Amino acid sequence: MMQPSLRKLRQLWIRQSSWFHRPWLSVVLIPLLTVALGTAGWYLWGPKPSIPVDLNQPDTLSQKVRVHSSSAKAVSNLVATPSGNSASTATSAAANAGHTSDSRSLPALPTGKQTLVALGDSITFGYNLPGASATTASPYAYPYIVGRDKHMQVDNLGVPGWESADVLHALQTTKFRKAIAAANVVTLDIGSNDLLHTSYDLAAMANTTPPAKNQVMSDPLFQQSLAQYSKNLPAILTQLRTLTKAPIVLLNLYNPFPDGSDLHAVAEQVVAAANQVIYATAARFDVPVADIHSVFNHQQATDVRIEALDIHPTVTGQQAIADAVEDVLSRPLWHQPLLFAVSTKGTLVYSTTRPGPFAIYWLSPDDGLPVTGEQNGWVTVTTPNGQKGYVPADKVTVLLRADPDVQFDTEVNEVAGGLIVDSVSERASSVWLWKNTLYAPVTYLAKNANATVTYNAAEHEVDIDTPQHSGLVQTGLLNPLPVDAPYPVPHVVMQIQLDGKTHRVTAEEAGIEVVIDGNPVNLQAPALWIQGQVYVPILTFWSDLGGTITHDAKGLPILSAGAS
Repeated sequence: MMQPSLRKLRQLWIRQSSWFHRPWLSVVLIPLLTVALGTAGWYLWGPKPSIPVDLNQPDTLSQKVRVHSSSAKAVSNLVATPSGNSASTATSAAANAGHTSDSRSLPALPTGKQTLVALGDSITFGYNLPGASATTASPYAYPYIVGRDKHMQVDNLGVPGWESADVLHALQTTKFRKAIAAANVVTLDIGSNDLLHTSYDLAAMANTTPPAKNQVMSDPLFQQSLAQYSKNLPAILTQLRTLTKAPIVLLNLYNPFPDGSDLHAVAEQVVAAANQVIYATAARFDVPVADIHSVFNHQQATDVRIEALDIHPTVTGQQAIADAVEDVLSRPLWHQPLLFAVSTKGTLVYSTTRPGPFAIYWLSPDDGLPVTGEQNGWVTVTTPNGQKGYVPADKVTVLLRADPDVQFDTEVNEVAGGLIVDSVSERASSVWLWKNTLYAPVTYLAKNANATVTYNAAEHEVDIDTPQHSGLVQTGLLNPLPVDAPYPVPHVVMQIQLDGKTHRVTAEEAGIEVVIDGNPVNLQAPALWIQGQVYVPILTFWSDLGGTITHDAKGLPILSAGAS
């Protein structure tokens, strides 16, 4: 594929100056999350890393990859920081933490009797971190951190620039097949580059009239790339399962761009679509997912090398990825996406794939059953007593849940109650202390974040769409806020007042999933139907929006938009 010249890319970027007044061009130049800016040097100064003819000869790859000493300078010519933006000295230092050429300070590579094999791209490789070279991964890359913590040796097979097709191809080679067969744990972080080449074609199509945000998702080139990724990822998992019975951990994708920027708004849509593919594939193959998106969300100032004009993780970011992976290894079932069957009108569950007098369960409209398979027009489910059953596919909707802690139940409890009051607008709403967790209506909290809320009854899903897909647009990342910013930082301070009384409350768990800007969030407790409204855990929901939480003298939380 022809690569655009540095001059042409620079011209395209300049046309998008002042933090990219043309969102369509922003779409074009996003590298889908994790590679474009940092790997620009590879693409501009040397050939794109490709799978060698014989991966059994490690030296082959080193002959195909060249890193020019002025890569960082080339990248800086392609990137412009947001107009009016300035980050704190501490933030800048954190973003560039660990950038030293003194190899004596590098941590030792992990050792152990067991082996972790890491598949992926430049994130897995530790691109732009100390100790990394054209063919040597950085010891600060997350696989090595996990290896040191878990006392495992690491076989880091991440290659900068690789797409899902490259991994799929590599799994046909002797080197990779032997590595996977010997693995005790396999991690897979791939997908960020799958739209990188498409962006070049989109750049050529960009014009002076940017389309609406939703047109990004309907762009035929993007849809083609997403469809191919949707085929490649399951194919990779199929190959891995034929080679090993070792635990496999999938990593989802993060948005590297700062809250409030045009690139963040567009990238969030692309990331959400890719992550849905990852969750669906994980559910199909019974593989847990490390939620890197949530880890990095609103933390780009410290977790991403954005101050160095690079969208790869900092040393701090790699540590955050490692922590997420280790949590999955410690509690895999907590991170296993699941499928559930629900029926709006209710339907019978049969013991065989033949309707008749073999019904074993009634799937009521307020119930849901775990799905274990689907074939020939029938969905295989598990009943509450553990029986295997079958329901016609046209009688149910299959829900994908990233958070496996899904319940379909109704309870009546005596609980404490009170009000949550916005001291600025003086708007108030009821709160309930349900099972030691404070709940408030999602519509009330979202309104104070200038967000819109949509409830999809068929999917049992609450969708929150925030301005620029940036949550509360933390001022620490946009400080001072650009004068032409389309959305102000919400000036909101909410306090909770309990009335000291006990209330009899009926709450329904209906398998509700809360989705913020296209990405499902794990609120650590279920969303509930109470008095005809969807209530969400206050603290985790506000935190996922990027808000600040403090406490008053009584220990009750105070919510504000906050600033980093």
